[in-house]
Amino acid sequence: MAVVLGEHTPGMTYRCTEFSLTALFALASALSLGCDAPEKTVGQETDGESTSDSASGSGSGSATDSGETDSGETDSGSETGGTVDCAGLETPGECAENDCEWLDTIRVSTDGETCTSEPGAGYCNRILPFGGGGDDCGDSLCAADSDVYWTREVATGEWEVLGGAGCSLGAPEGFTQCDFSGDDPAACECVCEGGSFLPEGFEPTLTGSGCGDMNVFASTPDGTIGLSLSTGFEFNPVDDAVSAGMSVTTTHDVSEFARLVIMVGTNVTYPECNDALDPDAYSIDQEWLATAGSVEITIQPVEDAPKFGTTGFATVTITGLEVSLGGITEMVNDVTFEDIGVGWLPG
Repeated sequence: MAVVLGEHTPGMTYRCTEFSLTALFALASALSLGCDAPEKTVGQETDGESTSDSASGSGSGSATDSGETDSGETDSGSETGGTVDCAGLETPGECAENDCEWLDTIRVSTDGETCTSEPGAGYCNRILPFGGGGDDCGDSLCAADSDVYWTREVATGEWEVLGGAGCSLGAPEGFTQCDFSGDDPAACECVCEGGSFLPEGFEPTLTGSGCGDMNVFASTPDGTIGLSLSTGFEFNPVDDAVSAGMSVTTTHDVSEFARLVIMVGTNVTYPECNDALDPDAYSIDQEWLATAGSVEITIQPVEDAPKFGTTGFATVTITGLEVSLGGITEMVNDVTFEDIGVGWLPG
């Protein structure tokens, strides 16, 4: 699962950046040396004709080119344009309007032991020529996720962090590239150790259960990772199917649910459908909120269901699920939970 982040100290040189800038400067120099053209002046043309061409024998009444030139308009300096300071632009709109690239960042803080993060202010970066800063990142890749990171300290113990694959960002102004050499800011260790918070391949090991109208949850065998989906009070798929007297299938965006999260911790689904909680029996260290995806729900009602008993069986399929925590986004593989008893009430 790829970590999605928003993406150094002046005076430092980064090998990936140095390569492209050197090439750029060399090209500009070559063009300058090889393309100097004679300067046009009023009354002169450079097309090989004499500048003293006049109507032969017309004396002082001769007409010269001087009256027909575009006075003041020469090939040099008429439209020089300006260089936009992308780093000084503070909104995505301003950034796009000036042909710069807006990058999301995360705000990382640490007390030396614990790292915390939240969405950052963002950063407007110049769009680099010739494919960016190159691919040679040396030892600057974070081993956890093969990404490159840049940090900028904004307060004591707090940094804005940019991240991206390869060296495509070049050297963002005011940021220092993490090289993981032991001399990095603490934020570099935070993002590298964090890497991918959700382990690969946990989805097929999830086992589902449910209750009410409607809560469906699932956990890994060791209880360290779980999923919880709650429809909320305004959406009651079990009652809808029971009232229809037949199987009902509906499809929803994740934003339609009261709660859809991935949890990381200990015995994480213990509170689900449980009305006799022991607060020491579980812990939830991370709760990743669903930000994108689709959920298909099929409810097969139970005929003559007992009061407060199971009134339906649910099949829930979740596809394209993205979850976010502290400015980091993870993709979750598609999952399906079948024949989940729902409609019954705990107690």
